[in-house]
Amino acid sequence: MVSIIVPIYNVKKFLDDCIGSILGSDYRDLEVILVDDGSTDGSGDVCDLWAARDQRVEVIHQANAGIAGARNAGMAAARGEYLLFADGDDVIDRQMVGTLVAAIEGGDYDLAMVLGRSVTEDEAAVLAQGKNEPAAPPTAKSLSQDDLLRGLFDLTTFQYQVVWNKLYRRALVEDVPFRQMASEDLEWNTRVSLKARKAVFTAAELYYYVQHNASVMHQGFNRTALDRFDTVMECLDHIPEKNSVARTHCMVYLYKTFLYVRHKCEVKQVPFINEVKDFGKKLRAKTSRELWHSRLRLVDKLKIFGFYRCPWLYNKMIARTSK
Repeated sequence: MVSIIVPIYNVKKFLDDCIGSILGSDYRDLEVILVDDGSTDGSGDVCDLWAARDQRVEVIHQANAGIAGARNAGMAAARGEYLLFADGDDVIDRQMVGTLVAAIEGGDYDLAMVLGRSVTEDEAAVLAQGKNEPAAPPTAKSLSQDDLLRGLFDLTTFQYQVVWNKLYRRALVEDVPFRQMASEDLEWNTRVSLKARKAVFTAAELYYYVQHNASVMHQGFNRTALDRFDTVMECLDHIPEKNSVARTHCMVYLYKTFLYVRHKCEVKQVPFINEVKDFGKKLRAKTSRELWHSRLRLVDKLKIFGFYRCPWLYNKMIARTSK
């Protein structure tokens, strides 16, 4: 059985499409755990109505604890062999659960992954009806633990970082609680990946995440970048020193993100520039010795060294190349 955990907070407008798409899955052996995390817009009532219609739906009402607390409550209540997470304002393809189950059982994998695709609210409403033509999924690809960790810290994609496009064996994650922080998906998946033996990836877009005005992805450049720095620093702390490959991936992510944000702060003259500078000092003090002995490319090491020795010249070069 697959336990699908849906943290819900004030998303009443989207809930019918979300829950309807889950219950419309071709794979029927489900339990759907709706965690009403202190909603004030009537979302909890919508959840109760769905529970009355379908015995596979369980509703948990709790005081607001944030998305991490809601997911943890769902995990504690889950009975399935597998866990899948969905957000209350998104929809899933009717083939998604079955594709993931077939993939994870095809080679005794610890977790399985598909792709997510950005859609508008109108597109999501149509997709929730499950009337799109089924597509034959591409061949599944096996991933090692190193592949997972490399993907987590790849700046060109976020698909490895998020939790909503993956199916996890409950035995793998049941003792790995979520922690409330910026980029909690990345931090949680880092701890999970360090436990995983192997995973499987199917390059089919079967999860549809809705982009709307309230989405975090639509918010401008702000101080949440600082919180993400701290999260990724924690990820680095999770990775054992002997795993030099994974630590290098994480350091590359940290430095490249820091240099980008530092440059943006200079250009936009944001009020928290001093806090960004302080993080840079902390990052340098923590990793500089390890950095020079890491597997980071020499050109990237020189860029980092150049920034710390002569930041104004680095910013000038970045400004020129970004035009």
